[in-house]
Amino acid sequence: MRLTWWIGYGNCNGQAGNVSSSVYGWQNFGAYNVFSDGPNDPTCPTGSTAPDWGPIGTMSPTGRAFQLFSQVAVNGEFVLTPTVTGDTTDVVAYAATHSGGTALVLFNRNETTSETVSISLSAQTTASTVTVETYNKALYDETDATTPVWAAPTTTSLGAQSLPLTLTLTPWSMNVVIIH
Repeated sequence: MRLTWWIGYGNCNGQAGNVSSSVYGWQNFGAYNVFSDGPNDPTCPTGSTAPDWGPIGTMSPTGRAFQLFSQVAVNGEFVLTPTVTGDTTDVVAYAATHSGGTALVLFNRNETTSETVSISLSAQTTASTVTVETYNKALYDETDATTPVWAAPTTTSLGAQSLPLTLTLTPWSMNVVIIH
């Protein structure tokens, strides 16, 4: 994958453009970048009320999405077609083969409510290992603390599991589920 410097670093929108709290939660600023320029980007808000951008190279939520998808969009693997039943407004799913197993990307687009999903795979009733990596609103909101933290996704190993598998997706979350 190639990214240009513009999209990788910089390009803070400051307080112009799409900076509504409905897009960014608590933030009143926005950027299209993947990595932070730290406090050096002149188009971003500055001063005592400005956010802590994190050190240069800190991954933005956009960067975290790339990080999660990098485990799924892998050379030599193939896209699969997942089926979502139930709340198809808030839950979105993508799937691909993954080193002899299956990778799922599950989004919960609901800002305030967790969503329960059931995962089943055709011709498979057990999994020797299941791993779930999550980046969600709670992790993102750690950037709004007195001492901001630009937290990484959490990884949970569920070990061997029977299928179908029931998971609860936290509000506003991106989840990568690897099943072998």
